[in-house]
Amino acid sequence: ILVCSDGLVNMVPDADMLAEIGKGGTAAEITGRLVNLANENGGKDNITVILAHISPSMVTMLQSRFRSFKRKQGIRLFWIIVSIMSGIGGFIAGYFVRNAGFEFF
Repeated sequence: ILVCSDGLVNMVPDADMLAEIGKGGTAAEITGRLVNLANENGGKDNITVILAHISPSMVTMLQSRFRSFKRKQGIRLFWIIVSIMSGIGGFIAGYFVRNAGFEFF
């Protein structure tokens, strides 16, 4: 994932950015090369570059943690939602009963 300011986008064509990323290296090395390339092309604006590489194993790990959280917290979340919905339903019913003129003994 590449996040950058217009200082890079306006100075380096997309194809050149892809070529630099394709050369490989660490994120710090690649971002350094991109900043240098923007400066070589004129560097008329501030240049900010953030590069993150998310490997498939990272995605798998995040999915696993989400499923685990959902399994552990799912019942609790269900009852919280049921409680909130019951409260809202009671409020609405009370409002309509009161405004309809019903009286209870």
